[in-house]
Amino acid sequence: MTTSQITGVVTQGLKEAAYFLSLPGYRRGFKEALGLDPFPGTLNIKIEPQVREMFLNNLPAGRVEGFWQDDHRLAGLDYHLANLNGCPVAIIVPDKTRHGEEILEAVSPLNLREKLHLSDGDEVTISAA
Repeated sequence: MTTSQITGVVTQGLKEAAYFLSLPGYRRGFKEALGLDPFPGTLNIKIEPQVREMFLNNLPAGRVEGFWQDDHRLAGLDYHLANLNGCPVAIIVPDKTRHGEEILEAVSPLNLREKLHLSDGDEVTISAA
């Protein structure tokens, strides 16, 4: 393993990202920051938590700021540009999350499970963009 590439295992998510990534504020933030309209959902990858920060610190990064939705303030997130099995993605790190350090969330304009023919338990490689 190097700090510019890690492997992980596709895992079931919390089923919350579809809602959040469909909100106009997040969609607008991804369009402005990355020029992409995100698929409404993330691909969750389980990794060794001790390599997380070292890996993410070696990726190009940016930020999508939080915003107001009705009378609620929704949190921002950091993103890190990467490739997942050769497909460009943004690894997101929301300011608020219920995931532990062992989970990375990948965002793409594509349904990554369908595009890459992935199922829970499949191993994937994430590398620097």
